[in-house]
Amino acid sequence: MKDNMKINVLTTEHDNLPENVVEGVKNMTSATAGNSGFIVNICLSYGSRSEIVNAARKISDMRLRGEVEREDITEELFGDCLLTGGGEIGDPEVIIRTSGENRLSNFLLYQSAYSEFFFLEKDWPAIERNDLVGVIEAFAKRNRRFGK
Repeated sequence: MKDNMKINVLTTEHDNLPENVVEGVKNMTSATAGNSGFIVNICLSYGSRSEIVNAARKISDMRLRGEVEREDITEELFGDCLLTGGGEIGDPEVIIRTSGENRLSNFLLYQSAYSEFFFLEKDWPAIERNDLVGVIEAFAKRNRRFGK
């Protein structure tokens, strides 16, 4: 609170969380909802495939209620139905994968379509300032075309 940070928690398996964790998440997110500084996004019990299925179900429900027509279903509407939707979080520009892994591991599959990937051999706790500076410098040199 003293740093004016807002905390978002993205979860697709809400029912798998213990009640005390659910209560803590509610307290934390509601207490920081009005903060306007740095935004911290926490993926907790999260899976991208589940997120995509849940978005499809949400749009299906909207269609059944007559809130949208088939022609209204766009990439923008679909994106708005994801946990990162609504504009505040947005799609990641950079994804850093640590520990020598070269896969996404079911993480932000839809949102990472135009992300720039960096793969580091170190485990997360071993990442140092110079590692991040190297990523930033390499990112600055990339020519981003966003599929064009």
